[in-house]
This record gives sequence, structure tokens and C-alpha cells, in this order.
Amino acid sequence: MHKRWADLVNAPFEGGYPTPEATELLREEALFQRAVQLYDWALPAVALESMRVACETAFGGGSNTIVRWRRIGPETLAVTSNPDVSYAFVWLDLKTDGPTVVDAAPQLQGLIDDAWQRPITDIGAAGPDHGQGGKFLIVPPGYTEPLPEGYFVCHSKTYRVFVFLRGFFTADSPDAGLAQIDQTQIYPLHSSEQATMNLVNGAGTPLPALPATDASYFDRLADIIDYEPAEREAFTMRGFAASLGIIQGIPFTPDANRRELLDTAARVGDKIGAAVSFGPSDDIRVWPERRWTSNMVPGPHVTSDPEFNAATYQDFDGMLTFFYSAFSTSNAMFLAMPGKGSQYAGCFFDANGDRLLGQTTYTLHIPADVPVANYWSLVLYDAETRCLIDTGAALPSIASNSALKLNSDGSADLHFGPTPPEGEPNWIQTVAGRGYLAALRLYGPTQEFFDRHWTPGDITPSPDRVERDGALCFEGMRVSRAWLLRSRFVRAKQRERQRLCRLEGAGRW
Repeated sequence: MHKRWADLVNAPFEGGYPTPEATELLREEALFQRAVQLYDWALPAVALESMRVACETAFGGGSNTIVRWRRIGPETLAVTSNPDVSYAFVWLDLKTDGPTVVDAAPQLQGLIDDAWQRPITDIGAAGPDHGQGGKFLIVPPGYTEPLPEGYFVCHSKTYRVFVFLRGFFTADSPDAGLAQIDQTQIYPLHSSEQATMNLVNGAGTPLPALPATDASYFDRLADIIDYEPAEREAFTMRGFAASLGIIQGIPFTPDANRRELLDTAARVGDKIGAAVSFGPSDDIRVWPERRWTSNMVPGPHVTSDPEFNAATYQDFDGMLTFFYSAFSTSNAMFLAMPGKGSQYAGCFFDANGDRLLGQTTYTLHIPADVPVANYWSLVLYDAETRCLIDTGAALPSIASNSALKLNSDGSADLHFGPTPPEGEPNWIQTVAGRGYLAALRLYGPTQEFFDRHWTPGDITPSPDRVERDGALCFEGMRVSRAWLLRSRFVRAKQRERQRLCRLEGAGRW
């Protein structure tokens, strides 16, 4: 038996009653376990709230503020962001503004989620507008006033709402995605005049948008519980929160001992998230003979539900796996909608079953005729932050809508490693000493994808190119000292960015 468990089992009782020492030990253990589970349960809401606070701190708030990125970069610490579409974030507050209109432009692919990242509606080909754009009316919880006609009416269970827009571009039209996004208008339904949109360029601005891994995580959760309606389905977990002092309408003021417990629980909860997310079951392999996994692609062991609900329970590990490494859900991401929406597969291991590491060079073969109506991409993310790898150089992605070099048969070979292979243009730089994960995205996946008639390769290491003892060896030859110094500089910059993110999450930056 594990020693810690043995200490709990053997806590002394006298005459059937726990001794004072045993009572203190077991009560503290109960609070610690509740705090750890609360951390993981609340991740969808706290992660999204962390993004909202970071955006409004950096760029200002209000439903008329659209923060846009032509191509999002590693300075934006938001998990598994996609640099191969243009992004836009908008944050609604239905408690302040009441019913709010999102007048979406045509040809966008977007979604609207509530504060717990539960889908309210899709926008675009998979939404009620069918890609033609239109006016979506987002209604707050408990609203009973008559609603006008001429809108796609969508009811939210929470007051705070996330609007996430994607616009598509090509190598020939790099600004096409932003042009689509910038046509969008958002305003309160009962406003006397339509607000002027505040179009903000988020590129280049550091954005520490990750959830905290210390006690400040629970401060943020307390704000959410205080602001949003109490849903009866969540009463048990709200009871866990209440035992820690987080109760709607009551200030959350934990003492030093409780904050120490919460600090530890947050760190453990975060590590459990990594263990669950980065150790997926073979049951959710997208292609049984490959290492690619997904708890989103429809299959016999996947709930295919954006709220991770099975017939009689919620798939808690599926929920945690998703939100530890991603943000935002929608029907178009989880249901089979051939030619619409998007599908995703992740990879944490190479073909041999070893973790993907920045000091090793790999090759990935993408067969011809990828089953997409729009485009596909491959993006690499740092394992610790789940954010874009930061090399200080090019973005860590290769996509079919950019400068991809194809083989004569229409297939493509992609290469990952610390230095470029000679004569191979499809290369993503990695950072020695850092683990990473790979994400394969398919926008507009066709029926051939859902039928598994197309299969990508595994990520295969190149045996003659691996860093040993701090230097990269090419069949016994070592790289220059300049390359090693640059690698160390990149790692130092990553550590500093992560430190600033943690300070922001703790309210100290």
C-alpha cells in the first residue's frame, strides 16, 4: 500500500472515535482531495475566464471590442492556438448588456460558448446561417421578455459569453481572413444606437492567458461562482467549493494555511491534467494502426458530445483531456458533418512509442488527397504550456493553405527538429530539451475522413540525427557552438515568458 494511503488508513481511533490528530489529518486530506478535483472540474470555466481577463487587461473590454490576429503567435499564451487561420475573440456580458446581437459576416467559421465553454451555437457552414452570415441574438439566462423576429435566437446558461471567430486566408490573399472578421458587428439589442466596433490587433502583444497553477486559480473560480447562475447539476461540486469557502454571495478570504493547501492542490490538479491528457487510451486512436488520438473524432469510445456527456454520465477524463490542451467547443468539432466544421487529432508519441522531444529529428508522411474541403495543417506545441513552440523564428506550423511543397504524387513529407534537413523545405524547428505535442487539423473534413479511408503516417525519428550530451550529432559530427548558444537563449526566453504568465495568474504582475 502507498505510504500516504497507509497513513490515512492507520489514522488512530480510540473507542471508535478518531483522535484529535486523526481528525485533523483526515479533514485536511478531505479538503485537499476536494480542492484537487475542483481544480480539474472547473478547468473549462477558469481557463476561459483567464483568457477573458488577459484580453481585457491588455486590450480593453466591451462587446464592441474585437481582438484579432492575422496569424496568432507564441507571444499569445492560449493553449493550442491555430496560426493557420485568422482569429478573433469577443467577450459578451449579458448581465450588463442584456440580449446581444452578433451580426456575423459570411464565410466565417466560428462559435459562441458560454462561460463553462459549453456550445451555444456554431457560426458558418455548420451553423444555422449555413455560411451566409446573419444576426445571432444571444439571450441571457432567465430572460422572459418578448424577442423580435429575424434573428437566430440562442439562449445562454451564463451571463459571460465567448465569441470565437475564424477567417480563412491563402498564401495569395494573406489578409482575407481579417477582412471577413472585420465585417462583423456586435451590439446590445436594446441599444439606442449601434456601437462603433473597436478592432484591435493582438499580434505582438504578450498575452499571459493560461490558467494559474497556484491558489489564485481558486480566487478566479470564486469570481465565476459569484457572478454566474447556480445550476442544480453542479451542486455537488459547488458543495466541494463551499467546503473550501467558495460560496456565492460571500467573499472568499482563505487564511494562510488554506492558501497553502490550495497552492498545493492547484499544482497537483495541473499535473493530473497533464497525466490524463498526455496518456490517452489506445481506445481513442483515430486510426488504430497509428499513434494519433482524439476524444473528439466520432468513434465507438468517444462520446461525440461537446459537453462530454455519455448516456448516463459525463466523461470526466475526456473533458479534462480536452480542456487541458484546448479551448472552445462546438457541435461542428465533435459531430460528423462532412464538408463542414473541423476535426482534430493529437500525437504525443513517435512511431516507436517514445515521447516527442525537441532534440530529435522526425519525419511525418502525409499521403495525397487529404480528405478536406478547406485545408489541413500540422502544428507543434510545447508540452509544458500547450502553446505554440517559441523558437524566435518561424511559426511552428505547416499547412496546405500556405507554402507547402508536395511530392510528385501529391503527398507531402514534413520534418521536425532543431536544425533543417538539407533540401527539405517542409520543416518546423523544435527546441532541444523541450517536449512537444503535434496537432493535425482538418477544416471541412469530407466523408472519406470519417470512413477512415485516408490514413496519415506516424511521426518517425531519424536515427542518425539526435542531440547527445548537449550537442546535435550528424553521424558523429557536432554542430557549431553558435547553434548551441541560440538553443539555450530560446529556452531561457521560454522560461521567462512562463514565469511572467504564472505571476499574472497569481495577481503579482
